[in-house]
Amino acid sequence: MGLGMGEQGPYLSPVETRSLEPGMVIALETPLYVRGLGGFQVEECFVITKDGHRRFTTLPRDFLKARV
Repeated sequence: MGLGMGEQGPYLSPVETRSLEPGMVIALETPLYVRGLGGFQVEECFVITKDGHRRFTTLPRDFLKARV
């Protein structure tokens, strides 16, 4: 989470050896791309606390439900 454009390290990955520590902020991104139509990305931001985490994102999640 920051002011820059694009992805900036560090990243969470299977090869990452650093632990999450209180005060760190992470963004979990779920992109959806539809060829020929476009795409969007849902992002949830969290701060790591000594007791776990706290979610920054306050938008309701119900808009993710698809209707057929």
